[in-house]
Amino acid sequence: MKVADTSYVVGGLLRDQTIFESEDFLVPELALYEIVNVIWKHEMLIRDIRRGLDYIEALDELIDAGVITVITYGDKISRAAYGISLRRKIAVYDSIFIALALETSLDLVTLDKEQRKAFEGEIKVKR
Repeated sequence: MKVADTSYVVGGLLRDQTIFESEDFLVPELALYEIVNVIWKHEMLIRDIRRGLDYIEALDELIDAGVITVITYGDKISRAAYGISLRRKIAVYDSIFIALALETSLDLVTLDKEQRKAFEGEIKVKR
């Protein structure tokens, strides 16, 4: 199991669904709202997909099948994310995924190079 950020899940849903065949993923609840928003953006603004609801249904199926596990995080993750965001100068939204990965000792998968760099920096700090 790995922590997946929004970019990674959306990339899988829209571009490469095979990523869901060999790995299970943990996501914070925040990711669901971000994913749905990105799907809307692709349908309404970018216009590179049709029927965004089909992608949302695919997401729901992945959750129902246990491929994606959604968790609600608490104060500890929020506070850790805030600290990461201050140290790395990245959005708290991105830091939530990093804090979750660090708290669960799981790897973070992301398509965001800056977020990955921040995660690797935090791993070094934690050691």
